[in-house]
Amino acid sequence: MAKSISSIFEESGCLSEKQLTDYLNGRMNESEMHSLEAHIAGCDFCNEALEGLMQVENKEEIPVIIKQIHNQVRRDLKAHRARRKKVKMYVWLSFLVIIILIILLVAFLAEYYAIK
Repeated sequence: MAKSISSIFEESGCLSEKQLTDYLNGRMNESEMHSLEAHIAGCDFCNEALEGLMQVENKEEIPVIIKQIHNQVRRDLKAHRARRKKVKMYVWLSFLVIIILIILLVAFLAEYYAIK
């Protein structure tokens, strides 16, 4: 996932936010509606998105809700990346400590056997 997440409704072959809201508000012609419904029948992501948007009583709030979802996803991803970075740092520190302990053990054993 090299690309940064900029939108849940990204150009991925799935429906756009505008298409979903146009469908909900009845601003589509018959062929557009048929095409959208055919896509929804085969796409769980878009089907779930539409079901979620249908539960919103005030359709004017949809853009605000979507923006809140985007912000929450960004916060969650940032926290997840920070945790991964922290874990990675501890792995390297553990590796470094083990190397230092091995070097000290070898130095101690070399000194011990050099005295005898």
